[in-house]
Amino acid sequence: MEIDERKTAFLAIFLAVLSLFLLILFISSSKPASVSIAAAQQMPENSPVSITGRVEGISIKSMEYVSLRVCDNTGCITANFHRDVYNPFLLSMGQYVTVIGNVRAYMNAKTLSASQVIA
Repeated sequence: MEIDERKTAFLAIFLAVLSLFLLILFISSSKPASVSIAAAQQMPENSPVSITGRVEGISIKSMEYVSLRVCDNTGCITANFHRDVYNPFLLSMGQYVTVIGNVRAYMNAKTLSASQVIA
């Protein structure tokens, strides 16, 4: 009987470690691929993307929302985000940033709803 309890405990620990490994693997593989701004503008709405470019404009829309104009050698796009995502006062013109978010369509133009800004 004692041997069965040890086997059961080992199996439970093994399955817990395996589950954790699979969760980490899933999370790391779910990050969007980095694309050019021109490619992001061609993607359907709600597509997850990651773009990298130079800050060409910063506009604080309210106490809560910020718009960031980001450009690379293929074009420019506006990334909108909540101030909890990134402090806009830490950004400067000409700085390179990576923006991760979802493509949105607004007034016949594609924008990004940013979930992460990495400076």
